[in-house]
Amino acid sequence: MGRQKPSTALTSVNDLTLCRERPRRVATKRRGLAGAVLFCFVVLVNPACAQELTGTFTPQKHIYFLGEPLWFVFRVTNTGRSSLYIQDSKPYDDCAFMLGYSFELPGAKWTGPCGSYGGSCLGRGLKRLAPAETYAQRLLLNQWFVIDRAGTYHGLAKRVLSFSERSNIEGMLVAPRTALIRSEFEVTVVNGREADVEKALQPYVKNLTSRDFDRQTEAVETITAVAPPLLETKLIALATGKDSYAQSRAIPALGRLNTAAAKRTLARLVSDRQPYYSWQAIDALAQSGDRTYVPLLAELAREPEWQQLAIPALGELGGQEVIPVLLRFVRHPLGPPNEPPVQQLAIRGLANTRSREAIPYLIQELRNPLVHQDAVNALAWITHLGIHAADGKHWLYADDDGTAKQMAERWERWWRSTGEKATLYGPKDCMSSIAELPR
Repeated sequence: MGRQKPSTALTSVNDLTLCRERPRRVATKRRGLAGAVLFCFVVLVNPACAQELTGTFTPQKHIYFLGEPLWFVFRVTNTGRSSLYIQDSKPYDDCAFMLGYSFELPGAKWTGPCGSYGGSCLGRGLKRLAPAETYAQRLLLNQWFVIDRAGTYHGLAKRVLSFSERSNIEGMLVAPRTALIRSEFEVTVVNGREADVEKALQPYVKNLTSRDFDRQTEAVETITAVAPPLLETKLIALATGKDSYAQSRAIPALGRLNTAAAKRTLARLVSDRQPYYSWQAIDALAQSGDRTYVPLLAELAREPEWQQLAIPALGELGGQEVIPVLLRFVRHPLGPPNEPPVQQLAIRGLANTRSREAIPYLIQELRNPLVHQDAVNALAWITHLGIHAADGKHWLYADDDGTAKQMAERWERWWRSTGEKATLYGPKDCMSSIAELPR
């Protein structure tokens, strides 16, 4: 969740219209800059409209050092004759995406949300733009992408901006409409000396103790998103400190940092068994790939109060070697009603192993009514394939033994014919939809 203040392929610019009359044209502007930065913006120029907007995304700098924060600035200007209200977005984490922002950056690893957003993202409210007034917001690209190599990146920035001429007493837009603002860009990242990167990060380190709420928030978000090795000590201090907000950001950052000291710190936080932060440490440690910590997660997987988190994480970290442990959980006898559904959790754990050895077991469990639905989901997660229902829009779940048997047989045929050559996916690989399982 965002902090609460006290009290892929590039496409062309689309039409943006703020009224129901016909738009005249959409103008785009491109300007070459040193460092191979390219941007364009959308302008509505329909004189029949009472209101107009101009929007653009621009990289804050022409060239960035590898390891420093990569900032973009979104600006929108009211070029009409009357005031407008726009939906203000939090610029961090999932909230930016929930309220309209999105970026594509081929060549960089996506680490952002996969289709659903949690927490409260409505705390920013509305911004009133008077005629000729401009609103600007900075966005940190490192929040959603791992930029770990030098080179020129070609990307796309977008925002679906909600706006209206009126707002109500609750601070909501009245009869809102939306405008699509998008910019193609290039940004160059170069290798620099450690001293150069340290100098770029120093203002954020200083602002960690700022009394200004927004400056301190930006500092925490920036340092934890970039997670530079030269700030390992600072990240560990944030992860083990008393500021719960900073800790919630720093624990995942230690997972991205993935140094020996970072992993030892995560293991200590897991061992604390604190409901507030240990779950984050479990998730971060599971993504580290360091199987030295498999015994720690296996220990937690035997504790009912931690099984919800630990069993799927054990599969992710342990891979093929923990399949026998997970199968014992699948065959675990049913417990009291308030016991975590360990059988279902173990099916998730099997999918998280991203192991070919797990797939025959998942297919077999399609015949088990207790975990049938979980097995369907697990096979979709690990293969990005599934059997669709008759309407073609939903996954098929069996409601009788005969259908379950037919589904299992179809998966078995696929596995024998082509399945062993199929691409497998991990728990953090985004899946917008699943393809139909070949017959």
